[in-house]
Amino acid sequence: MRHEVIEMVASGRSENEILEHYKGLYGERILIVPDGRTGKVLFSLPVVAFLACSGMLFWFLRRMRKAKMGSHSEEEWRQRYPNLAAIREEIERETGDGF
Repeated sequence: MRHEVIEMVASGRSENEILEHYKGLYGERILIVPDGRTGKVLFSLPVVAFLACSGMLFWFLRRMRKAKMGSHSEEEWRQRYPNLAAIREEIERETGDGF
């Protein structure tokens, strides 16, 4: 194929003529970089996928951060539920499991 291209260039054929010759023989799949809309879609797809994944990761991490900030420490639980120890003992007594 290289030799054919060299011969075509030496005979004065343009780049578009050479491309059309090979597209006629093998179809569009011969091109490394597709023409037109397909090429734009193929080159923009990784960028769109990266941005979408980055956005989802940002949303997920932000949601986790809010959840962590909303969790209460053990001291806060003791203040809200002064009989927490009694509740735990009752659960252990009824289930036979410690937690």
